[in-house]
Amino acid sequence: KDEKTDKPKMPYIHRRSEEVHKRVEHVGSRIVQGARLFCEAKVNSRRKKLAEDDALLKASPKKMDKDTRLRIEQELLHWMTKLKMCKGDWTYIVIDSPYPNAFVSDLAPRKIFVHSSLINRLKVTDDELGMVLGHEISHLLHGHTEKRHEKLMYWNMLQLVFLTLLDSSGLLTFFALPFANRMQNLMLAANSREHECEADVTGLKVAALSCFNTHSGPGVFKKLAKLSGRDSKDATPHWSDTHPMPLDREKTLIEQSKHINCDKVRHCHGFLERFKQARTYGTKYNEITAHLTKD
Repeated sequence: KDEKTDKPKMPYIHRRSEEVHKRVEHVGSRIVQGARLFCEAKVNSRRKKLAEDDALLKASPKKMDKDTRLRIEQELLHWMTKLKMCKGDWTYIVIDSPYPNAFVSDLAPRKIFVHSSLINRLKVTDDELGMVLGHEISHLLHGHTEKRHEKLMYWNMLQLVFLTLLDSSGLLTFFALPFANRMQNLMLAANSREHECEADVTGLKVAALSCFNTHSGPGVFKKLAKLSGRDSKDATPHWSDTHPMPLDREKTLIEQSKHINCDKVRHCHGFLERFKQARTYGTKYNEITAHLTKD
């Protein structure tokens, strides 16, 4: 506890980041709730498919093939595990760094890390911060880290077997290894771009379920593009890029936000939700009336 105030200390690194931490905690807690709702929907849809298959089996000998049922059962187990993770207590940690970033790691369960410069330097809004955190937690929901390590393991095994059979002396291996490593990096980069796109879409859905404005949230990618010097229309992607072009991501997400937004989420339109938003933003932006009278 803090000796002066007799209150529990916030789980952040630098005390001067207290205001930033409170904002991260507020947005992050909403994103975790959105992720929980997303996982619940996935679990319910898988259970429904299995129940329909069981009912069909009783009515007639026809049913889904074993491979399909096994895949659905595996997906159900996956989303049940992620749902259990989302229901736990989460910690929000602000790291004092000049490089805007945020991440969630399997090695540190139920922890969201945010660099202070994401807010102080990039000046993101809460909707944009919600988009970033929704994206990061989506990597965790889809198990992208595990999938990446699995692919890397298979590639290394294949590379080892191939080079051993092809050249037992090891001489060819010495010359072929740089080429193999280059191919591995290109393969992982392409795989990483796929994961980023998948996390973008899921992050948009999570942000919408968290009642954030998904029309304006993707604007964070324009800010990142400007910061990295890739905001020019002439900027072109490279084969070794691990992330898609920021402006392309923004354009894609804004288009998808026409169908994926909080306007279509029932619990985002209740009086209590409007009151919470008014209490959060009203003092700073003087939007209390707007939030409480919105149709």
